[in-house]
Amino acid sequence: MPVATFDSAETVALLAPGSVYGSTVGMSAAGLSLFGALGNAEDSRVLSTQACSDGGQVVFLGRRDEDLHSPYNGGLFDVVTTDDRNCQEGDLTSPSGFAETNTEGERRIGYPVNADPVKADVFAAYELSGVSLEEPFSVTLRTESGSGLEWSRYWDGHVELRRGVGQDSLLGDGGGATRLYQVSRIRSGGNDGIGYDLQTGTGADDRFEMSFQAITDRPASEYREERYSGVFGLRFLDGDGQSIDGACPAGRYRVSTDGLTVDLARGENAEFLLFGDTQSIVSGALTMEDEAGNTAQVVYDGVDGSVTVTLNQGVAESFTYQALNDALLARCYSARR
Repeated sequence: MPVATFDSAETVALLAPGSVYGSTVGMSAAGLSLFGALGNAEDSRVLSTQACSDGGQVVFLGRRDEDLHSPYNGGLFDVVTTDDRNCQEGDLTSPSGFAETNTEGERRIGYPVNADPVKADVFAAYELSGVSLEEPFSVTLRTESGSGLEWSRYWDGHVELRRGVGQDSLLGDGGGATRLYQVSRIRSGGNDGIGYDLQTGTGADDRFEMSFQAITDRPASEYREERYSGVFGLRFLDGDGQSIDGACPAGRYRVSTDGLTVDLARGENAEFLLFGDTQSIVSGALTMEDEAGNTAQVVYDGVDGSVTVTLNQGVAESFTYQALNDALLARCYSARR
Protein backbone atom coordinates (compact mmCIF):
# COMPACT_ATOMS: atom_id res chain seq x y z
CA MET A 1 0.00 0.00 0.00
CA PRO A 2 1.33 3.48 -0.79
CA VAL A 3 2.13 6.00 1.93
CA ALA A 4 -0.57 8.50 2.85
CA THR A 5 -0.22 12.26 2.51
CA PHE A 6 -2.08 14.44 5.00
CA ASP A 7 -2.94 17.24 2.59
CA SER A 8 -5.99 18.44 4.51
CA ALA A 9 -7.88 17.96 7.76
CA GLU A 10 -10.68 16.30 5.80
CA THR A 11 -8.28 13.72 4.37
CA VAL A 12 -7.07 12.93 7.88
CA ALA A 13 -10.62 12.55 9.18
CA LEU A 14 -11.50 10.12 6.37
CA LEU A 15 -8.35 8.03 6.84
CA ALA A 16 -8.44 7.96 10.66
CA PRO A 17 -8.97 4.35 11.82
CA GLY A 18 -11.42 5.05 14.64
CA SER A 19 -12.15 1.80 16.44
CA VAL A 20 -9.80 -0.96 15.20
CA TYR A 21 -11.35 -3.82 17.20
CA GLY A 22 -13.36 -5.08 14.24
CA SER A 23 -10.45 -4.97 11.79
CA THR A 24 -7.92 -6.63 14.12
CA VAL A 25 -8.75 -8.76 17.15
CA GLY A 26 -12.43 -9.05 16.22
CA MET A 27 -11.51 -10.54 12.86
CA SER A 28 -8.91 -12.79 14.47
CA ALA A 29 -11.34 -14.18 17.05
CA ALA A 30 -14.04 -14.64 14.40
CA GLY A 31 -11.64 -16.37 12.02
CA LEU A 32 -10.38 -18.73 14.69
CA SER A 33 -13.95 -19.41 15.82
CA LEU A 34 -15.11 -20.24 12.31
CA PHE A 35 -12.20 -22.44 11.30
CA GLY A 36 -10.66 -23.52 14.63
CA ALA A 37 -12.90 -22.80 17.58
CA LEU A 38 -12.32 -20.58 20.59
CA GLY A 39 -14.73 -19.48 23.31
CA ASN A 40 -17.01 -22.18 24.65
CA ALA A 41 -16.43 -24.50 21.69
CA GLU A 42 -13.91 -27.30 21.66
CA ASP A 43 -10.73 -27.21 19.60
CA SER A 44 -12.01 -28.03 16.10
CA ARG A 45 -8.82 -27.63 14.11
CA VAL A 46 -8.59 -30.08 11.24
CA LEU A 47 -6.24 -32.91 12.21
CA SER A 48 -6.67 -35.09 9.12
CA THR A 49 -7.56 -34.47 5.49
CA GLN A 50 -11.32 -34.21 5.14
CA ALA A 51 -13.88 -33.44 2.49
CA CYS A 52 -15.95 -30.28 2.79
CA SER A 53 -19.71 -30.75 2.92
CA ASP A 54 -20.45 -29.29 -0.53
CA GLY A 55 -17.23 -29.71 -2.46
CA GLY A 56 -13.49 -29.45 -2.16
CA GLN A 57 -11.40 -30.48 0.83
CA VAL A 58 -9.22 -29.33 3.70
CA VAL A 59 -5.84 -31.03 3.42
CA PHE A 60 -3.92 -31.70 6.64
CA LEU A 61 -0.29 -30.69 6.10
CA GLY A 62 1.18 -31.32 9.53
CA ARG A 63 1.27 -30.72 13.27
CA ARG A 64 4.19 -29.90 15.55
CA ASP A 65 5.16 -28.00 18.69
CA GLU A 66 6.87 -24.70 17.98
CA ASP A 67 8.26 -21.69 19.83
CA LEU A 68 6.33 -18.85 18.21
CA HIS A 69 7.81 -16.16 20.48
CA SER A 70 4.32 -15.21 21.60
CA PRO A 71 4.14 -11.92 23.53
CA TYR A 72 1.37 -13.45 25.65
CA ASN A 73 2.63 -16.97 26.41
CA GLY A 74 6.25 -18.05 26.83
CA GLY A 75 5.70 -21.76 26.17
CA LEU A 76 5.54 -23.92 23.08
CA PHE A 77 2.55 -23.82 20.76
CA ASP A 78 0.76 -26.79 19.20
CA VAL A 79 0.61 -25.67 15.56
CA VAL A 80 -1.66 -27.27 12.96
CA THR A 81 -1.13 -26.50 9.26
CA THR A 82 -3.89 -27.05 6.70
CA ASP A 83 -4.66 -26.17 3.09
CA ASP A 84 -8.23 -25.33 2.07
CA ARG A 85 -8.68 -26.38 -1.55
CA ASN A 86 -11.90 -24.98 -3.01
CA CYS A 87 -13.66 -25.91 0.22
CA GLN A 88 -17.40 -25.22 0.11
CA GLU A 89 -19.77 -25.35 3.07
CA GLY A 90 -23.42 -24.72 2.21
CA ASP A 91 -25.08 -24.55 -1.20
CA LEU A 92 -27.33 -21.70 -2.31
CA THR A 93 -28.64 -23.83 -5.18
CA SER A 94 -30.14 -26.24 -2.66
CA PRO A 95 -33.82 -25.64 -1.74
CA SER A 96 -32.83 -25.43 1.93
CA GLY A 97 -29.63 -23.44 1.39
CA PHE A 98 -29.44 -20.00 2.99
CA ALA A 99 -25.67 -19.41 2.97
CA GLU A 100 -22.57 -20.60 1.16
CA THR A 101 -18.94 -20.27 2.26
CA ASN A 102 -15.89 -20.97 0.10
CA THR A 103 -12.32 -21.02 1.43
CA GLU A 104 -8.99 -21.34 -0.34
CA GLY A 105 -5.39 -21.36 0.91
CA GLU A 106 -3.02 -22.42 3.66
CA ARG A 107 -3.39 -21.62 7.35
CA ARG A 108 -1.39 -22.30 10.51
CA ILE A 109 -3.29 -22.16 13.80
CA GLY A 110 -1.37 -22.46 17.06
CA TYR A 111 -2.65 -22.98 20.61
CA PRO A 112 -0.40 -23.30 23.68
CA VAL A 113 0.61 -26.94 24.23
CA ASN A 114 -1.90 -28.74 26.48
CA ALA A 115 -4.09 -25.64 26.72
CA ASP A 116 -7.88 -26.03 26.71
CA PRO A 117 -9.84 -23.06 25.32
CA VAL A 118 -13.02 -24.41 26.89
CA LYS A 119 -11.72 -24.12 30.45
CA ALA A 120 -9.21 -21.28 30.16
CA ASP A 121 -10.03 -17.82 31.52
CA VAL A 122 -7.13 -16.35 29.53
CA PHE A 123 -6.14 -17.91 26.22
CA ALA A 124 -3.44 -17.09 23.68
CA ALA A 125 -3.49 -18.16 20.04
CA TYR A 126 -1.58 -17.59 16.80
CA GLU A 127 -2.71 -17.50 13.20
CA LEU A 128 -0.77 -17.35 9.94
CA SER A 129 -3.18 -17.20 7.00
CA GLY A 130 -1.75 -17.32 3.52
CA VAL A 131 1.68 -18.29 2.22
CA SER A 132 2.67 -14.78 1.12
CA LEU A 133 1.17 -11.52 -0.09
CA GLU A 134 0.90 -13.17 -3.52
CA GLU A 135 -0.76 -16.31 -2.09
CA PRO A 136 -3.23 -15.13 0.54
CA PHE A 137 -5.95 -17.08 2.30
CA SER A 138 -9.41 -16.23 0.97
CA VAL A 139 -12.96 -16.53 2.27
CA THR A 140 -16.15 -15.86 0.30
CA LEU A 141 -19.52 -15.84 2.05
CA ARG A 142 -22.77 -15.46 0.14
CA THR A 143 -26.30 -15.47 1.55
CA GLU A 144 -29.75 -15.93 0.05
CA SER A 145 -30.53 -12.26 0.74
CA GLY A 146 -27.69 -11.17 -1.56
CA SER A 147 -25.41 -9.93 1.20
CA GLY A 148 -22.02 -11.44 1.81
CA LEU A 149 -18.33 -11.03 2.47
CA GLU A 150 -15.20 -11.44 0.38
CA TRP A 151 -12.00 -11.44 2.41
CA SER A 152 -8.54 -12.16 1.04
CA ARG A 153 -5.78 -11.90 3.62
CA TYR A 154 -2.16 -12.46 4.50
CA TRP A 155 -2.40 -12.50 8.28
CA ASP A 156 0.41 -13.04 10.79
CA GLY A 157 -0.73 -12.37 14.32
CA HIS A 158 -0.82 -13.26 17.99
CA VAL A 159 -3.93 -12.77 20.09
CA GLU A 160 -4.83 -13.02 23.78
CA LEU A 161 -8.46 -13.23 24.89
CA ARG A 162 -9.87 -12.98 28.42
CA ARG A 163 -13.26 -14.05 29.72
CA GLY A 164 -15.66 -11.56 31.24
CA VAL A 165 -17.30 -11.59 34.62
CA GLY A 166 -20.50 -13.41 33.66
CA GLN A 167 -20.92 -17.14 34.22
CA ASP A 168 -21.50 -17.77 30.52
CA SER A 169 -18.94 -15.28 29.21
CA LEU A 170 -16.80 -16.16 26.22
CA LEU A 171 -13.11 -15.61 25.67
CA GLY A 172 -12.73 -11.99 24.65
CA ASP A 173 -15.74 -10.73 26.61
CA GLY A 174 -13.47 -9.33 29.32
CA GLY A 175 -10.78 -7.94 27.04
CA GLY A 176 -7.61 -8.95 25.28
CA ALA A 177 -4.86 -7.86 22.96
CA THR A 178 -3.28 -8.56 19.60
CA ARG A 179 -0.03 -7.96 17.76
CA LEU A 180 -0.81 -8.27 14.09
CA TYR A 181 0.63 -7.84 10.63
CA GLN A 182 -2.07 -8.09 8.00
CA VAL A 183 -2.67 -7.12 4.40
CA SER A 184 -6.34 -7.69 3.63
CA ARG A 185 -8.77 -6.95 0.82
CA ILE A 186 -12.33 -6.92 2.07
CA ARG A 187 -15.68 -6.41 0.39
CA SER A 188 -18.95 -6.64 2.28
CA GLY A 189 -22.62 -5.93 1.74
CA GLY A 190 -23.26 -7.60 -1.60
CA ASN A 191 -23.69 -5.58 -4.79
CA ASP A 192 -24.33 -2.35 -2.85
CA GLY A 193 -21.44 -2.80 -0.43
CA ILE A 194 -18.03 -1.19 -0.41
CA GLY A 195 -14.56 -2.65 -0.56
CA TYR A 196 -11.24 -1.60 0.89
CA ASP A 197 -7.64 -2.66 1.34
CA LEU A 198 -6.44 -2.74 4.92
CA GLN A 199 -2.93 -2.93 6.35
CA THR A 200 -1.83 -3.16 9.99
CA GLY A 201 1.90 -3.25 10.71
CA THR A 202 4.67 -3.59 8.15
CA GLY A 203 5.91 -7.13 8.83
CA ALA A 204 6.53 -9.77 11.46
CA ASP A 205 9.08 -7.47 13.12
CA ASP A 206 6.77 -4.44 13.14
CA ARG A 207 3.29 -5.61 14.06
CA PHE A 208 0.39 -3.31 14.92
CA GLU A 209 -0.31 -3.50 18.69
CA MET A 210 -3.80 -3.24 20.11
CA SER A 211 -5.41 -3.95 23.50
CA PHE A 212 -8.98 -3.65 24.70
CA GLN A 213 -10.81 -3.87 28.01
CA ALA A 214 -14.49 -4.30 28.87
CA ILE A 215 -15.82 -1.29 30.76
CA THR A 216 -18.78 -2.96 32.52
CA ASP A 217 -20.15 -6.49 32.65
CA ARG A 218 -21.23 -6.10 29.02
CA PRO A 219 -19.03 -7.99 26.52
CA ALA A 220 -16.03 -6.02 25.31
CA SER A 221 -17.20 -6.52 21.74
CA GLU A 222 -20.09 -4.18 22.63
CA TYR A 223 -18.62 -1.74 25.18
CA ARG A 224 -14.88 -1.26 25.65
CA GLU A 225 -11.83 0.92 25.82
CA GLU A 226 -9.21 0.49 23.08
CA ARG A 227 -5.53 1.38 22.99
CA TYR A 228 -3.32 0.89 19.95
CA SER A 229 -0.22 1.98 18.08
CA GLY A 230 1.59 1.18 14.86
CA VAL A 231 1.27 1.47 11.09
CA PHE A 232 -2.28 1.52 9.74
CA GLY A 233 -3.25 1.73 6.08
CA LEU A 234 -6.58 2.13 4.29
CA ARG A 235 -7.53 2.29 0.61
CA PHE A 236 -11.10 2.31 -0.70
CA LEU A 237 -11.99 0.20 -3.74
CA ASP A 238 -14.53 0.56 -6.54
CA GLY A 239 -17.21 -1.99 -7.42
CA ASP A 240 -14.72 -4.01 -9.45
CA GLY A 241 -12.24 -4.23 -6.59
CA GLN A 242 -9.83 -1.67 -8.08
CA SER A 243 -8.23 1.20 -6.18
CA ILE A 244 -9.88 4.59 -6.66
CA ASP A 245 -7.49 7.23 -7.95
CA GLY A 246 -7.76 10.98 -7.82
CA ALA A 247 -9.15 12.71 -4.74
CA CYS A 248 -10.05 9.54 -2.84
CA PRO A 249 -7.82 9.41 0.29
CA ALA A 250 -5.58 6.37 0.67
CA GLY A 251 -2.37 5.16 2.20
CA ARG A 252 -0.56 4.07 5.33
CA TYR A 253 0.69 6.13 8.27
CA ARG A 254 1.56 5.77 11.95
CA VAL A 255 -1.14 6.17 14.56
CA SER A 256 -1.55 5.79 18.31
CA THR A 257 -4.14 6.35 21.00
CA ASP A 258 -4.09 6.22 24.79
CA GLY A 259 -7.75 5.35 24.84
CA LEU A 260 -10.97 5.28 22.81
CA THR A 261 -14.29 4.49 24.50
CA VAL A 262 -16.55 2.56 22.13
CA ASP A 263 -20.21 1.69 22.77
CA LEU A 264 -21.98 -0.18 19.95
CA ALA A 265 -25.34 0.40 21.66
CA ARG A 266 -25.15 3.99 20.42
CA GLY A 267 -26.23 2.64 17.06
CA GLU A 268 -25.14 3.35 13.51
CA ASN A 269 -26.86 5.20 10.71
CA ALA A 270 -26.80 2.54 8.00
CA GLU A 271 -26.77 5.26 5.34
CA PHE A 272 -23.38 6.56 6.48
CA LEU A 273 -20.24 5.06 4.92
CA LEU A 274 -17.96 5.75 7.88
CA PHE A 275 -14.99 3.51 8.65
CA GLY A 276 -14.07 2.08 12.07
CA ASP A 277 -17.42 2.26 13.92
CA THR A 278 -17.01 6.04 14.05
CA GLN A 279 -20.57 6.63 15.22
CA SER A 280 -20.07 4.24 18.16
CA ILE A 281 -17.07 6.10 19.59
CA VAL A 282 -18.10 7.88 22.78
CA SER A 283 -14.84 9.77 23.25
CA GLY A 284 -11.10 9.59 22.68
CA ALA A 285 -8.26 10.98 20.60
CA LEU A 286 -5.64 9.78 18.09
CA THR A 287 -2.21 11.00 17.07
CA MET A 288 -1.35 10.41 13.40
CA GLU A 289 1.80 11.05 11.34
CA ASP A 290 2.47 10.51 7.65
CA GLU A 291 5.86 9.65 6.15
CA ALA A 292 6.54 13.28 5.24
CA GLY A 293 6.30 14.30 8.89
CA ASN A 294 2.83 15.89 8.83
CA THR A 295 1.15 15.32 12.19
CA ALA A 296 -2.50 15.37 13.19
CA GLN A 297 -4.56 15.18 16.36
CA VAL A 298 -8.00 13.62 15.91
CA VAL A 299 -10.64 13.98 18.63
CA TYR A 300 -13.92 12.06 18.65
CA ASP A 301 -16.98 13.55 20.38
CA GLY A 302 -19.89 11.13 20.46
CA VAL A 303 -22.16 13.63 22.22
CA ASP A 304 -21.90 16.23 19.46
CA GLY A 305 -21.46 13.58 16.76
CA SER A 306 -18.30 15.12 15.42
CA VAL A 307 -14.65 14.49 14.58
CA THR A 308 -12.18 17.34 15.12
CA VAL A 309 -8.79 17.41 13.37
CA THR A 310 -5.82 19.64 14.13
CA LEU A 311 -3.26 19.33 11.33
CA ASN A 312 0.35 20.39 11.97
CA GLN A 313 -0.69 22.30 15.11
CA GLY A 314 -2.82 24.63 13.04
CA VAL A 315 -6.46 25.63 13.44
CA ALA A 316 -8.77 22.81 14.49
CA GLU A 317 -11.48 21.79 12.00
CA SER A 318 -14.60 19.86 13.02
CA PHE A 319 -16.68 17.56 10.84
CA THR A 320 -20.11 16.09 11.55
CA TYR A 321 -20.77 12.47 10.64
CA GLN A 322 -23.00 13.68 7.81
CA ALA A 323 -20.24 15.91 6.47
CA LEU A 324 -17.72 13.06 6.53
CA ASN A 325 -20.16 10.77 4.78
CA ASP A 326 -20.79 13.39 2.09
CA ALA A 327 -17.05 13.95 1.67
CA LEU A 328 -16.35 10.24 1.23
CA LEU A 329 -19.12 9.94 -1.36
CA ALA A 330 -17.89 13.01 -3.24
CA ARG A 331 -14.23 11.95 -3.26
CA CYS A 332 -14.58 8.18 -3.72
CA TYR A 333 -18.14 7.16 -4.66
CA SER A 334 -19.64 10.06 -6.57
CA ALA A 335 -21.97 7.70 -8.51
CA ARG A 336 -23.86 6.97 -5.27
CA ARG A 337 -24.75 10.60 -4.56
